[in-house]
Amino acid sequence: AALGLRAPPLLGAMRALSRAACTLAARVVALTDGMAELARAQGARVVDVIPQGADLGLFGPQVAPWRPAGAASHEMLAVYAGTHGAANGLDALLDAAGALRGVPVRIVLVGEGARKPGLMARAAAEGLANVTFLDPLPKPRLAALLAGSQVGLLCLAPVPAFAEWTAPNKLVEGLAAGLPMVVNVPGRAARLVEAGGCGLAVPPG
Repeated sequence: AALGLRAPPLLGAMRALSRAACTLAARVVALTDGMAELARAQGARVVDVIPQGADLGLFGPQVAPWRPAGAASHEMLAVYAGTHGAANGLDALLDAAGALRGVPVRIVLVGEGARKPGLMARAAAEGLANVTFLDPLPKPRLAALLAGSQVGLLCLAPVPAFAEWTAPNKLVEGLAAGLPMVVNVPGRAARLVEAGGCGLAVPPG
């Protein structure tokens, strides 16, 4: 609904299922305080908040770095790894790539999704030679890419509901890899980055 879906029967059925799941559950585990509040509003009686973590056996300073073909040794790599869908707002990263022409920064987008063909077509049409698209990577390979990069990117579309109701694993995995994170979603992610002094929070869009 927050993304603009207009299908009242479907949304009504999803809300009913959500309420039934929360009401009937003996315990609900939420990834954020915002998700916990939502679960309680849906009738959950016992809610625990267990924030996301990252597997430090996979992500960390011990990982041998890897850089994709086409990435020059002098370029700073800024990596987004995740779904390429409407919720992710990845046109903002192509906007950034356009603004960074001539600067030794390469934006690497890893993953798959409905918007990927359009993003690739736009990058080609605009001659964004500083953008690299990669297929989804197994976790060990992604960890190696992050180890060989300098910045992690968390990008979401400017949807207010995302502020407290999302917990993207790309944030914790990037931090586990030791990368400063650039995030464009307010709320929990921005607070984590700012409080920890471990990146930059920019406005939505």
